[in-house]
Amino acid sequence: MRFIPDRCPECGEEIEGAVETLVGVAILQAIGSGNYEYEGTTKLWWDEQKTVHDKQGRVLLVCVNSHEWYAKRQEGSQ
Repeated sequence: MRFIPDRCPECGEEIEGAVETLVGVAILQAIGSGNYEYEGTTKLWWDEQKTVHDKQGRVLLVCVNSHEWYAKRQEGSQ
């Protein structure tokens, strides 16, 4: 697939990837008397991952320097 722009507008680096949101379940441990604390792990629900888009349908991309920008997928690209 191709994007416009295909390089970071801030530093000129190539795309590292697309930003996604994930749903997860933070595992809780019972500590007695109806109280719980975070056990320290989270199970990710990979089937729920979604690429972040803006209202115009552009994809949120990130470069190796952690700069983020929205880019349009070029028509006819895979």
